[in-house]
Amino acid sequence: MTVLPWVLLGIPLASAIAGFVKLRSRSPVGGEQPVPLPLIACALSLAIGASLLGIGALTYVQLVRPIDSRNYTVESLGLLLSLAGLVCVLSSRGSGRREIAGLLAFGATLWLCFLYFMMASTY
Repeated sequence: MTVLPWVLLGIPLASAIAGFVKLRSRSPVGGEQPVPLPLIACALSLAIGASLLGIGALTYVQLVRPIDSRNYTVESLGLLLSLAGLVCVLSSRGSGRREIAGLLAFGATLWLCFLYFMMASTY
């Protein structure tokens, strides 16, 4: 049982959770929203979903039974989730302000896109 896959999927999960905590602590009380918060929250949710999908599949493979080598359902679904999160983050970058939650969401979704792309493109 190797630790590397857990680290590769756990770091974006921790980053997305930290982004949610930071987003929640900086959410405006009044009606003013300096950053498109729903898009960043959507991107963080998609990053958490993609991370949990990978962690769930990894746990299933290690504890129950291996998945067929020709079945790329997990990889393709993870790639779609992370690409959708990346689109949400990039569409929220129109405002000039840099929020740490947006940067954490960008880093997590970009890393997950790369990771799932590499997993889906191998035979």
